[in-house]
Amino acid sequence: MIRFHKITKKNVWNIIALTAGEEGKKHVALNSHTLIEAIFDNKLSFVKAIHYNDKLIGLTYFYPSRNIIFISSFMIDDKYQGKGYGSKAFEKLIEFIKNKHSPLKIEVSTSNPIAINLYKKFGFIDTNNQRTQNFYKKYNEYILTLTL
Repeated sequence: MIRFHKITKKNVWNIIALTAGEEGKKHVALNSHTLIEAIFDNKLSFVKAIHYNDKLIGLTYFYPSRNIIFISSFMIDDKYQGKGYGSKAFEKLIEFIKNKHSPLKIEVSTSNPIAINLYKKFGFIDTNNQRTQNFYKKYNEYILTLTL
C-alpha cells in the first residue's frame, strides 16, 4: 500500500540517499535540493516521503498556487523503478491532492519522456500557451495539466 509521510529528522537522511539513477539525474533534482527549496520557500509541509508498505521508495513535492496544485517533484528511487511503484504512487498522489486540497487543476513539469507518458496515462495534457512556452524557454521543461 502506498502512503505519504512527512519529512522528519528520522527520515531525512534516508530520503536524501534516494537516487533517480543515471538516466533520472538528467531530469530529477537531487532530493537534498528539493528539500532545501521547500525549506526556503516555507513549504516543507508539502514535501512527502513515498512509502510502499514499510519501504521508502521516493519523494514528492507539491504546493498550492491559487486554485492549482503544482507538482514540483516526483521521484522514485532507481531500485524501485520499472516495477509499477511509480504508477501506483502517482495515482495515490492525485487522489491525495484531490481529497486534501480540492484544486481546479493539477500541473506538473518535466523534461523526462518516461514521466510525460506516466502523466498522460492519468489524463494530463500538454499545455501550450504563452506561460508554458516561457517556462520551457527558462527551464527546458514541459508543463502538463490535469483539469478536475
